[in-house]
Parts: sequence; C-alpha cells; structure tokens
Amino acid sequence: MEQLTNLSTQQARAKEFHRLHHNGKLLILPNIWDCLGALLLEDMDYPAIATASASIAFSNGYDDGENIPFNDLLIILKRITNAVNVPVTADIESGYAENDPQLKTNIRQLLEAGVVGINIEDTDKTTKRLLPIEVQCNKIKLIKEVSREIGVPLFINARTDVHQDYHCVFCCPYIYPCLWYENIWYAIRVRRGCFPDTWCYFEQVHYRPLSILLLSFCCRTVNNIAPDRGLFNIQE
Repeated sequence: MEQLTNLSTQQARAKEFHRLHHNGKLLILPNIWDCLGALLLEDMDYPAIATASASIAFSNGYDDGENIPFNDLLIILKRITNAVNVPVTADIESGYAENDPQLKTNIRQLLEAGVVGINIEDTDKTTKRLLPIEVQCNKIKLIKEVSREIGVPLFINARTDVHQDYHCVFCCPYIYPCLWYENIWYAIRVRRGCFPDTWCYFEQVHYRPLSILLLSFCCRTVNNIAPDRGLFNIQE
C-alpha cells in the first residue's frame, strides 16, 4: 500500500496523540466512520479522530465483528488520515489476524495507512471468548515491535471485553480480573486499558491511566469523572 502521509508527519502526529493523553485534560473522542465525519470533528476543534469498527462495518453493508474485509478497512482509514491534519486512531477489533505473522503484516499496513493509534480487543472472534491473558500480552508485544521497526510510536489502547455481556456493570463481580488485565498490560508498557461501559471502579485504578467506552445506556455523565481521579480518555 502506498503511504501518502510522510513518515515525519506521522511521527509528529503520533507524538501529539501521546501528549493528548498526558496533558492533564480529559480526551473525548467521538467515533466516526468516514472522511466527512472526520472533517466535521476537526472543524469543531477536536484534537484527534477515532474510528468505530461497528460504524465502519454497518455503513459499508457488513455486520460488526471483523466481517468487513481488512483491505476495505485499510482503504477507508487511508482516506480518513489523508483528509485531516490531526492524529487518527483506529478500532481494529481483535486485529483481523489468525496468527502472529498476519498480525504483524496488518499492523504494518495500518501504519502505512497513516494511523497513529489503535484500539485492540481481547476477544477471540471465532469462539467469542476472552483470549488467555498471555496470548493477548504477546499480541501487544508484537504490535510494539512492529511500531519500533517502522519508527512510529503507535499508541495502543488495550481494551478488555470482560464486561461486554453485562448491562449492569456497577456491581459486576469481575472487577478484579479487569484490574489484573490492567496491571499486566501496564507492565508491558501499554499506555491505556479500555474497559467498555465501565464507570463503577475507575477510582480503584486511579494510579493507572484509564479509558472508557461510553454507550447510550450509561446513566452517568462525563462531568462526574475527572482526569485527576484516573480517567484520561472517553470514546463515544
């Protein structure tokens, strides 16, 4: 794939995306699925752009769950990254890869498409079960290796789907597995752990950066959450 965003520009955007997570301000990233949405957000002075896997899939006639061909996704992402002058982070679900070599190839192609961040899940798309933690940690290590090889500090948002099937998360008994995941991922230098639909325990991980996916049935507002109490990023 031809790379339209030159390396120095992409490196600068990657560094800016990292900075946005460490400036003491809450980073809110409304998700988009096409160039028009990206341009609208940039025009509204959003400092970065995030894509949503479901929105891209649905708007192109596919169900969510890595059903859209990966090459089609790359084309869409390349159009988006070349339409705006701000960092773009992409939801790549579980990586669209059945093995490590394929994952490495996919990450190279994503970087060539101009993205500077990814959201990667820990769900096995075949079994619909969580991947073993050692498997997910190895995937993240491979992604970081490719990032270093290319010279772009790709921002990895490591998402766990522990709560994915729970509509009431405030008393969910799986709090400690989530914290365990966060600790592991932090130990291998992943900068964020993203727990879908989770408001109930961010105070328990106040000593670590945390991202949250905000869906329509969440009943609390972002005004109740402050960066100095552990939350640094919201995607909606």
